[in-house]
Amino acid sequence: MMESMKKRPVYKSSDRHFSAIKSSITLSLIFFVAFVSACVEERPRHGYTNSAEELEKRFGKIITVANLPTPDQYGTGDKIGLFRDKDDTFWGIPVSVGENQSLVGCAPPNLDSIQVSDTLPSDTVKIVGAANEPTDWRGGTGSLKLLLLTSQNKLRWRTVKAVSLETNSVCWSKSDPVHPLEFYRLVIADKEEKEKESSLNSNSQSNR
Repeated sequence: MMESMKKRPVYKSSDRHFSAIKSSITLSLIFFVAFVSACVEERPRHGYTNSAEELEKRFGKIITVANLPTPDQYGTGDKIGLFRDKDDTFWGIPVSVGENQSLVGCAPPNLDSIQVSDTLPSDTVKIVGAANEPTDWRGGTGSLKLLLLTSQNKLRWRTVKAVSLETNSVCWSKSDPVHPLEFYRLVIADKEEKEKESSLNSNSQSNR
């Protein structure tokens, strides 16, 4: 009798307190995502209607595809395609599987004018691949992390930020909980500086 009592696990009050906090945070996240979805529910959905040919004509050649980071682990079914245009701007656009296993994308008409979401190091030569950056717990799949090849022929990881597209139509997730998706517009550091200098020079000349 005494031996069986000794074998019973002892639960500390701190363990129960931690479990309650964790459950509370999870519920808060679910309610928050539901609230955000409800706020944009009336905005029309822009479908996955752009073919691979159309996407590459607008945004350059496709480099790689990865899972799109989601708010939680209820679904990672959304994918993101990374494209590189002639000006060395990298575009991150939601993509999916179309008919006959073809690649299709969700690219609203004014996506081309979206603001820059993040800047890559000046020695970036190309993006080798992409993946989700894990978080400390299973409440999120983290940020998008790129594997870059530098001019010194070295590999470097880089976490990048996304940007929302403020338009009438929204690209929605295909996995639960349903929420509006974000995009990526990435530029290389020195190219961004040159673009700023060129813009300043043209403005100063026009003011003379």
